[in-house]
Amino acid sequence: MFRILRISVLLYVLLIVAMTTWSARTRNTDWKEPLWVALYPINGDASDRSNDYIETLSEAAFQPLEAVMAKQAKNWGVPLEKPIDIKFAPEIASLPPPPADVTEPTRGRLLESATAAVGVASRHLRRTFRHSHICGVP
Repeated sequence: MFRILRISVLLYVLLIVAMTTWSARTRNTDWKEPLWVALYPINGDASDRSNDYIETLSEAAFQPLEAVMAKQAKNWGVPLEKPIDIKFAPEIASLPPPPADVTEPTRGRLLESATAAVGVASRHLRRTFRHSHICGVP
């Protein structure tokens, strides 16, 4: 019985690793066609100054970014002449939703809560390790 359970768990882990690898490969660009980038300006502070700045923006303002990306793509051997295609979208009037509150794990989904807990533990361990020489720990 234990052997079947152990094999099942290992096959499940193998399935998760295979799905993660497949997902990573399909989501990454293979640089056979340009990566489309849409820029949506948002007046986050609702000020007139920000609104005036947004009105001055156009696709031409982001041409230097396309040139830098083309130069870097050439350096990395990407066969595209224009690796990214930046389009300037219309302004979004409403603000995006606030970020999730990761300090209360019961409110979010289980995976987000676990990720937040790992992040908090990681920061704590780095801080402890960084200051361990102060406490006399080698």
